Parts: sequence; C-alpha cells; structure tokens
Amino acid sequence: MILSAALDKNFYFLTIIAILTSVISAVYYLSVIKHIIFDKPDYSHKSSVNLVLASSLTIFISIITLIIILYMIIPKEYLNMTNILSQIIFNF
Repeated sequence: MILSAALDKNFYFLTIIAILTSVISAVYYLSVIKHIIFDKPDYSHKSSVNLVLASSLTIFISIITLIIILYMIIPKEYLNMTNILSQIIFNF
C-alpha cells in the first residue's frame, strides 16, 4: 500500500530504494534464520564456565537496574528532573 501510494505520487526513486532495502534485509534475516536452524554449531560443550563479576560492576548494574525500575514506576519525577538538568546545563 505504501509503495503503491509512492508510485501514484511519482516517487519512483523512493520506491526503488524501499524495494532494494527490503530485499537486502530479507536476505540478511533469512541467512540468520538458516544459520540458527540448519547449520550445526562449531563448538563443543567441554565444561561449564564460571562467570565472575567484579563487585564494582555488580553495584553499577544494580544501580542502573534500580533507576530503570523507578523510571517505570514514577516517570514524571525523572522527566521533571531531566528537564531541570537540561535547563541548568544549556542555560535556558
């Protein structure tokens, strides 16, 4: 529908670009799906890997997670705070 509307308005170049990008993205995503479903993995599971995070990284991830959760709960407070900070930084 969108491409036919673009053709009706004589936007031929835009239509060609849209078709080309659609074809390129379809080829890419189909190759990803083929790789996931049909190709065998190149690795062998030898042993479990113990992932150890540094305490500073753990604290940083926890703080960022808490900020995101608080933003979901009370977004108005954070939006007001960012508005005030932008006015302070850019001298509005």
